Amino acid sequence: MAPSAQRPIAPGAIDFGVDCILDQIPGVAAFQVVLTRRSVSPRGVARPAEVWRMCQEVAVQASIRTGWPPARLAAHGSGFVVSEMVVEHFREMSYEERASARTWTRDFRRGMLTHREIRLSTGAGPLARVTQRWVHVKRGTRGEFQIGRASPELLAAFAPVSTPAPEAQCPQPAITTERGRSDQFELDVWQTWMDPNGHVNHPMYVDFADEAVARHAAEAGLDPQQIYPVAERVRFRTAAVAGDRIVVETTAVGVLESGEVVFEQLIRRVADFAVLAQVTLIRGHRTDPDTWNIWWTPPV
Repeated sequence: MAPSAQRPIAPGAIDFGVDCILDQIPGVAAFQVVLTRRSVSPRGVARPAEVWRMCQEVAVQASIRTGWPPARLAAHGSGFVVSEMVVEHFREMSYEERASARTWTRDFRRGMLTHREIRLSTGAGPLARVTQRWVHVKRGTRGEFQIGRASPELLAAFAPVSTPAPEAQCPQPAITTERGRSDQFELDVWQTWMDPNGHVNHPMYVDFADEAVARHAAEAGLDPQQIYPVAERVRFRTAAVAGDRIVVETTAVGVLESGEVVFEQLIRRVADFAVLAQVTLIRGHRTDPDTWNIWWTPPV
């Protein structure tokens, strides 16, 4: 039997709903975000990486609303790069839905490391809880970006907001295994994937991770389009650029109590074996969860 389309929200959650406490806190921005048609899978729902792209747009729009659009940041010699991001999916979003975003800056440590919180929901209920970790960078004398302290005016614009809302977290597996299936998938980085900074934009790494799992699932005769997201965490190490050949190493390490499989993945550059990103991916299968679990985590 296919699992429910709606995942339970932790008891006492206060960061969603029509009476969301965040709406009463100054400094929490709220606005609408749009899912584009190209973001929708054959099942008519948003792909996981598209939720990440929505969150990136939320972060940029929030920055614009504080008076810091990308052009002003560039002229100021400042920027932000994401170093880690965690997304909890409570359900999948259909194309017909319109999403509301709530977002705020949780902290700004030493003027260099900041956490941004994002909550996505629709009239049908919560979609995702998101925590992004951004690093402030400054342009050096030779044009290169280095980690550096933000200016006083930038720190004032991104002032932390205190809320009781929890950070996003990846669920822990109820059962772990050392016998989970491991696989590798290689691909070349396209020129047309480059972002304004000249490297692969961070949501693409979720596409890479999901593509690896989907291809391996197809080998088992499972429909890749029936895979659904539970959560993911990506820790970014080094940027991939056009012309790189990369490899996604995937290992199943456990299963949630609700039956979804927990994967640990490394994304490396083939030329020097450098780690580009470390990924935790949690996925289930709607139409054949038993085969999904046995394929990835065979019984002892």
